[in-house]
Amino acid sequence: MAKTFPIQCHSCTEILDVAADMDVTAPYDCPMCGAAIEIAEAEDFDLPCPAAVVIEEQTPERLRLRVVESPRGSDGYYLALLFMGIGIVLIGYVVLVLNIDFDYPFPLIHNNIIDQLFFGLISLGGGTLQLTAARSLELAGENVTIRYYVFGLDFFRRRTRSTLIDSVYTVPPHANFKPLRVWQVILAVGSKFHTRRSILTPNPDLARYVTHLLRRHLITIGHELQDG
Repeated sequence: MAKTFPIQCHSCTEILDVAADMDVTAPYDCPMCGAAIEIAEAEDFDLPCPAAVVIEEQTPERLRLRVVESPRGSDGYYLALLFMGIGIVLIGYVVLVLNIDFDYPFPLIHNNIIDQLFFGLISLGGGTLQLTAARSLELAGENVTIRYYVFGLDFFRRRTRSTLIDSVYTVPPHANFKPLRVWQVILAVGSKFHTRRSILTPNPDLARYVTHLLRRHLITIGHELQDG
């Protein structure tokens, strides 16, 4: 499984993904222009912030960011609206049938009214969940806290000591089928490399941005990552 983190060639400014387990002290040449690259120096660069990422606080002592699962204009956003629309139509039909007395030309539809209500609620709930889901990640002091929000509420959280983080890297998707193509931002924790999936996203630029942001913040506060 490929594990990478981004660097930038200061000669041609190309953003490159290098193997997370590479020897950072070994010579490395840019595959685009051939210039020699010092990995430690090449990690100091800026990437444009994707629309789905909101930096809530960024100081030398604290980094807090939120990633919206389905930002406005994304495929997930329109898919969520579609499911919500289907759910509203099905539930509306059930309400209409139960409150208006008329001869039903389609008895099969009427007889399955409970099924329609069930699928309507599932569709509406799933679309709303997709539209309101978000993850946040906070590095403060020696703690890393990952939160998952549903309907705007803090649904669950995980906490890890930042001093135990050995590596931060990106894992590309295992599947080529677009709806299943998910990039993962991984925090490898402890000598046995237990992992915490901090961010899951279909957007590779978002995964690269969050990986770079986390790595740079950890290095800035004096944390030594195992891969550089």
